[in-house]
Amino acid sequence: MKRPRPARWLGWWPVLAIWPAVVVAGLVVVRSAQVDPPAPDVVVANELVQRASAHWVGLTRADFPATAPDFTVVDAAGRVRVAHGMPVDSDLAAMRVRAAAFDIVVAGAPVGRLYVADPWLDRVRAAAEDRIRWAVCLLGLVGLIVTVWWWWLHRRIVRPFRDLEDFAEDVARGTLDAPLRMDRGHVFGAFTESFDILRTELARSRDRERTAREDRHTLVAQLGHDIRTPLASLEAGAELARLTAVARGEADLVARLDLILDKSHHIDHLVGELFRAGADELAALPITLTELPSTDLVAMFVRSDTAAALGTCDIVPAMVVGDPLRLQQVADNVLGNAAKYGRAPVTVTSVLVDDLLHVRLEDCGPGVPAGEVDQLCRKHFRGSNTAGRPGQGLGLYTSSWLMERMGGALSCENVGASGDSAARGFAVVLTLACAGRSTDPRESSSH
Repeated sequence: MKRPRPARWLGWWPVLAIWPAVVVAGLVVVRSAQVDPPAPDVVVANELVQRASAHWVGLTRADFPATAPDFTVVDAAGRVRVAHGMPVDSDLAAMRVRAAAFDIVVAGAPVGRLYVADPWLDRVRAAAEDRIRWAVCLLGLVGLIVTVWWWWLHRRIVRPFRDLEDFAEDVARGTLDAPLRMDRGHVFGAFTESFDILRTELARSRDRERTAREDRHTLVAQLGHDIRTPLASLEAGAELARLTAVARGEADLVARLDLILDKSHHIDHLVGELFRAGADELAALPITLTELPSTDLVAMFVRSDTAAALGTCDIVPAMVVGDPLRLQQVADNVLGNAAKYGRAPVTVTSVLVDDLLHVRLEDCGPGVPAGEVDQLCRKHFRGSNTAGRPGQGLGLYTSSWLMERMGGALSCENVGASGDSAARGFAVVLTLACAGRSTDPRESSSH
């Protein structure tokens, strides 16, 4: 359906309204200026002359009608005898005010003059006052029209442009959910709608880009975890073969195995860099919770024991909640750290408390300094006993994060340390929620 558009004449209506007002004002001015030329009333003037002649001796104002026009009676000596209105005492003064002069005759002899004022000036003055009043009214009307026009322009043009300007600033700052008032009735309604469509498409494009970036980081993080396990097995096999070759005195084989170990360490370093690049997007790792028997953890620990450091493994039978893939990653990290920084054997014990299964992995190594235990699960933190050994300080951090996402927890502690006594080992405790219990990380964190 075609969108309604405002009529074209709406933008011209102030001009259409002002021009008639100007024409009417011109007609009023011309009409008010068309004042008839002076035409003195001879009948009234003759009556005034006759009254002045008849009552000349004792002439007073009462001898003339009250409705008489302005006049002045002057004797032969130029003295004013009677005056009604502004006095005129000479012919020169009469000429200035355009007054008509008549002789007053008594007994056949002129005794004075009668000056009758011409109403022309009064009529001109009144016409001028009328023109002023009409001009003020028309100016007020024009001012009102201009004011209404300005309001219309501001509401229909200026304000929509300002809204678009603010909207453009929001889009430039990346705020793509800012509201944009849209009125299809104003002149730029379709233009505003186009901006809103543009904003929507930009938001969709940004969401698609974010999704693609998260998927990419997810792949990097998964690869970083999955490559380390076979790489650790390769290194362990190469080290065992090297020990055998050294015992047999096979120097060439030892050199080749040293090369394999060197390249394996190089690959481990590159994988660490790759994983560190994707660690900031760790939240993108998918976690699918499912119910599984706790005894499945035994197989996970065996698969992670590339250094043959695993001793006894006692797991209490129970149904727990977790993601098998992520639990395997946790087992790889914990047993890998035990083989790298601790000493064999690594014993696994468990205890079921209420609806939580606590699995304890304990090695026989020297432990870590007491002041560093609480920081082991912090991102990129490496203890003081890791000097000269490859790593990025992400293993326990990632494992702790994964356990929390699965509704459990991970904690670390030294074994047998009390006061100034040295530790007799190091332990990592994995806490898993049993089936039927809430796996909300906020609830598990309180245990």
